[in-house]
Amino acid sequence: MIINSLKNFRNNNTFNKLASRIYNCYGVRLTNKGINNKVYFQGAYILKTKIEIVGSNNSIKIGNLSDLRNCSILIIGNGHDLSIGEKCQINNTNISFTQTSGKIKIGDKTTIGGAKIYSGEGKFIELGEDCMLSSNIEIRTTDSHSIISLENNKRTNKASNIYIGNHVWLGNSCRIWKGAYIGNNSVIGFGATVSKNIEPNSLAVGTPASVKKKSITWTRELIND
Repeated sequence: MIINSLKNFRNNNTFNKLASRIYNCYGVRLTNKGINNKVYFQGAYILKTKIEIVGSNNSIKIGNLSDLRNCSILIIGNGHDLSIGEKCQINNTNISFTQTSGKIKIGDKTTIGGAKIYSGEGKFIELGEDCMLSSNIEIRTTDSHSIISLENNKRTNKASNIYIGNHVWLGNSCRIWKGAYIGNNSVIGFGATVSKNIEPNSLAVGTPASVKKKSITWTRELIND
């Protein structure tokens, strides 16, 4: 197809921005209901993706040579910030914000096979560089509803930030909840739920996730014995 052949211009900086602009004319459906919203994706390649903003003073930046396919980005509220780095590959992923002043940052060269990433109550999600996320993954800073203590009538399930370091592998069906902190080079196994600290270079599995191995790392390459 013509739009796919446009990717051949990627290695030429002079033509890449023009090629991506033509490509994105077919691939992006943008709705902007607000003022002072900034959306920048020049140099990225986006296909079958919907971007909807309902609010003002929001920012979306998708880095050079990144690919988004079959994704949706929904911003409701004011002052949110979405930053996707360069050379990312993101498929079948929903990114959303509510309330005000949320932040989601995805580092360079990160790949996502399918995820729901949700920032609410003004909290941030930081996903480092060269991370590998499988499919059916959910990352949330908030429960979206309140649990109230009968003893003092106060809310007990407050929202919290999420930090995922560089070169982290999240296996299929992981759940990363508010307050999670995952160190660099770690692996989170199939179906695990993380809501606490996982040290760098750790393998964690289970619900709730617990560390089963330390002093490990991983590579995208399949190495034979």
